[in-house]
Amino acid sequence: MGTTEQQAVGATLAETARHLSMAREGVRRLVAAGVLQRHPDGTFDLAVCRVAYIEHLRAQAAGAAKRDRLAEVRARMLEQRIARESASSMSLQEGFAVVNITAGKTVQVLESLPARLHPHNLSERKRAEALIFVARGEIADLVRQAHDQLEAEAQKHAKRR
Repeated sequence: MGTTEQQAVGATLAETARHLSMAREGVRRLVAAGVLQRHPDGTFDLAVCRVAYIEHLRAQAAGAAKRDRLAEVRARMLEQRIARESASSMSLQEGFAVVNITAGKTVQVLESLPARLHPHNLSERKRAEALIFVARGEIADLVRQAHDQLEAEAQKHAKRR
């Protein structure tokens, strides 16, 4: 390693990787994702990188918990769909699948926005994450409404048989 000043500001890729306990490729991926930033000379500020990496890990953990809840809702909805599959027409099944897939993909895109929009401004990133959390709730409500509507249509269809 270099001097204390080089360690604090101006660390190499290898020093940064060692500092964050990862391979150099991991640092490159975090730079490409906008999580870590290089100085114009290509070096890194270890203190800034450490904080950004910790925030990134926290955001990933929070996102994983949210995805787990969404996966549970999807699993319940899938179980219900399978249970009534014989009474459902193919178009209802396809419609439900489209709603479910679209909501999941929308949530994935939304979760990536705060870090991409505000790679250096943690307070703005947190603000964006809070807004996205509200939007996720709205999306979950819309998915539930679509599910309820599809279920009602399937029941109507089953009664006609």
